[in-house]
Amino acid sequence: MARSCIPTFLMVHSELPGLNGYEACHYAACAAPDVPTILLTAEDSAIGLQRALRAGARATVSPDASADTLQTLVAGNRALRECTVHAGQYQLITDPRVCR
Repeated sequence: MARSCIPTFLMVHSELPGLNGYEACHYAACAAPDVPTILLTAEDSAIGLQRALRAGARATVSPDASADTLQTLVAGNRALRECTVHAGQYQLITDPRVCR
């Protein structure tokens, strides 16, 4: 769905039934690397953050986070996406045809 719908961002809870949130972040990052994924997790540790980042999440946040915190996080990830999608330099350094 991330590849076909191309959402502005994905927000995934770490405790999904069946496929956990870390796995969902990994698959979403592989399918649609330009779509930022934010992982909602109660785990608040450096190890938890590393696990989330390795899975492809761009950020983690507590499920109990305030609306202001979520809004700031979403805005920051939207700005990052806009930068990568529209910046000529980003296209230049990520285009595999340039490396030939």
